[in-house]
Amino acid sequence: MARMRTRWARWLCLVGLGLGWMTHGGAAHAALTDSEKRQIVGYVRDAEVARAERVRALIARPDLTQIESAASLSAAYGPVAFDGAREKFTRELLHGSGSEPARGVIAEAVVHGLLARADALVGKLSGAEGPAFSPSARVAAVEVTRIHAFVATQIANAGQPPADGHDASVGIRDDSMRRAAEAYQKHIQRHASWMLLSSSARGYWLRTRDQAAVTFSSLARGVLPRHEVSAALGLSDARRALFERHGFLFDDGGQADSARRDLLVRWFDGCPRAAEGVDLVLLAKTPTAGLAALGRALRVGADPSVERRVSGLWPDDVAPVDVDAATSELAYMTAWQAVRSGFAAKPELRAHAAALASRAVRGGADATTTPDLLRSVLAPEGSTNAALTGVSPELFLTHVVRLVLLDLPRVQSLALARSLRGNNDGVAQMMLALSVLAPNAEAKQKLWVGEALQTGKVRALEVAVELDGAVVSRFEVAKSKVAAKMSADGRVDAVTLNGKAPALPALPYARLVPEAAEKWKFGAISLEKLSGGPRGLVVGDGRLVLASAKESTGFDAVVFGPASENAVVRAKLTPVGTGGALILRAQAGTAGYDAIALFVSEQPKVAQLVLVDGSGKASELTGPVALPSKDSTFAVLLEVKGTEVRGVVGKQELKAKLSRGVGSGRAGVALRGGGRLELRDLSVKR
Repeated sequence: MARMRTRWARWLCLVGLGLGWMTHGGAAHAALTDSEKRQIVGYVRDAEVARAERVRALIARPDLTQIESAASLSAAYGPVAFDGAREKFTRELLHGSGSEPARGVIAEAVVHGLLARADALVGKLSGAEGPAFSPSARVAAVEVTRIHAFVATQIANAGQPPADGHDASVGIRDDSMRRAAEAYQKHIQRHASWMLLSSSARGYWLRTRDQAAVTFSSLARGVLPRHEVSAALGLSDARRALFERHGFLFDDGGQADSARRDLLVRWFDGCPRAAEGVDLVLLAKTPTAGLAALGRALRVGADPSVERRVSGLWPDDVAPVDVDAATSELAYMTAWQAVRSGFAAKPELRAHAAALASRAVRGGADATTTPDLLRSVLAPEGSTNAALTGVSPELFLTHVVRLVLLDLPRVQSLALARSLRGNNDGVAQMMLALSVLAPNAEAKQKLWVGEALQTGKVRALEVAVELDGAVVSRFEVAKSKVAAKMSADGRVDAVTLNGKAPALPALPYARLVPEAAEKWKFGAISLEKLSGGPRGLVVGDGRLVLASAKESTGFDAVVFGPASENAVVRAKLTPVGTGGALILRAQAGTAGYDAIALFVSEQPKVAQLVLVDGSGKASELTGPVALPSKDSTFAVLLEVKGTEVRGVVGKQELKAKLSRGVGSGRAGVALRGGGRLELRDLSVKR
C-alpha cells in the first residue's frame, strides 16, 4: 500500500510538472542550485539507470525555463562519451515509467545536451583533420552518428509516426518537436562547411552528416515547412526539388555534376510513387547500414567523383553504348523502387513479370533484354543454359526498367528488331517496364526516361503513354509511336511502329544479326550455302549482311546462279573485321570450297586476290594492296577470263594469271573466320 501511494505521488508530481510547463510556457520562478547542477552532471557521468528518475525530476521542474533545462543537460552531456551506458540511461530518462507528462520538456533538453556533445567532438578536431579519415576523426564520427541516430529513433520517429508528422501518443508535443528541430538547424549552421548537403564531405563524416540531416528532417516533419528545412540544409536546384517534391534527401558528397541530379529529378517527377518510404539517397561508397530513419536510407554504391563508364549493359543485337557508372547505379535504384511500388499498386503487373521471367528461364539470352542479369545469376549445377532460374519477377523487371531509364530508344530498337525475328518477349518487357513507371491509373499520362549519349551522359526524354487497364499499350518518344497489346499471360501478339509493321531501317540502334540458314532470297538472287556455316540477313533497305559461322573454319561461303568459266561479279562491299570476298568458279571441295577470290578486309584495310583449292588451303595470287583509310564501303569487281584474273576495289586494280587449268563454278561470297560483309547491288554477268 505504501509503495502504491509512492507511485501515485510521483505520478501527480510529474503531472504537475507537465501542467506547469504547459500553463506557464516555461516562465521561471526559480533556478537550479549549483548543487543540483552538479548532481545532474554526476548522474549523467555515472549513467546509473536508477538515477534517471532524479535527473528527470530536476530538469522538468515547472519553475525552470527551457533554456536552463537545456543548459543543465548540455553541461552534463558535453564532456562525456555517448556510449552504450549513456544511451541506456538517456532512454530511461525519456521513456521511463512516469515520464509521459513531461516528455516534451525532457526531449528538448536531451536534444540540446546531445548536440552539445556533438559540438564538443567536432570542435576537438584539428583543421588538418576536419571531417576526414584520421583515427580520431573516425572515432568522433562514430559517436556523433550514434547521437543523431538516438534522437531519430527515440524522439523524432518514436512510436508509430505517420509519413507527415509524429506519433501523438508518445507524448512529445509539436511545439517541442519544432524547438528541437530549430536546435538542429543551429547545430548544422555551426558546422556548415561540411554539414550542408551541397558541401564537400567524404568517408565517415559523409555518413554522419546524412544521419544528422535525416534526424533534422524527421524532427521537422509536420512542424516546419519543407522549404525551411531545405534552406537550412543548403539544398538548391535538384537537391531541393527532390526533397520538397518527393520528400527524400539526396547526398552525393557535394559533387558538381548537376546534370546527373537533374536527371534523377525527372525520373522521380515521372514516377513519384517510387519515392514512397524513402528518406535518403546517398550516392557514394560510404555505407548506410545502421542509419536511423523512418523510411529507407538507400545507398547507390558508385563514387561520383570518379569518371568511369559501365559496359556490357546491352545484348549483341543492339549497338552498345557505355554509360556513366554513377548514372547507371542511380537508374538501378530508381528502377527497383519503381518496380516495388508498381507491383504493390498494380498486382497484375507482377503476374505479367512472373510469366516473362519464367519464359526467360527457358529462352536464355534471346528471351531477355538484359545480359547483365544473365551474367549476375549463377546457373544451377549441371545446367548448360545461361539460366535465370530462381530470379524473382521484381529482379527480372528491375533490370529492364533500368535500361528503359537509361535509353528507351535503344531498348525500342532492340525489342522491335527481335519482334521481326518472331520473338515479342522484348516488346512485352519494354511495355511492362513503362507500365510500372506510369505514375497513376489514368488512361493517358506522361513520364520521363533517358537516352544515352556517346559521352556516357544520359539526357532526359519525355514519354507519352496510353494504358489499357494496368498495362501500357501505346507510347510515343522522340516522334516514334509504338503500339502493342499484351495478353493476360504477358505475351504480345502484334506490334506496330508509327502505325505500320516495324522494319529494320526504321530501327536506328538495331545491330544486324545474321542467322544460320541453308538459303537466302536477296531481291531476284537466290543464294545458298556452299561451305561451312555462313550466316545471313536480308535487310529491307537493300542490304545483305553475311557473317562467318560463330565457330568458323575460315571457309564459309554462299553461291548463286549457274556455273560458268568466265564471269564478272560486282557488289558494293562494307567489310567488318577480317571481312570476306567475292568469288568466281566456286564449287564445293573436300575441306571447304574451290574458287578464285577477291578478299577485302577492314582490319587491316587491304584487298588481295587469292586462290582457294578446296582442300582447306589458300595461295596468294597477289600481295595485299592497301585501301584508303577514310573509306568504309567499296565498289568491288572480280572478273575471270580464261587464266586472266582482274580485281577492282575502289580505285585500286589487282591482276593475276592462273597457272592451272581453267575450270567452271558459280559466283558467290565467302567469309573469313570472324569476318562480316554488308553487300548492296550484288550481280553477276557471264
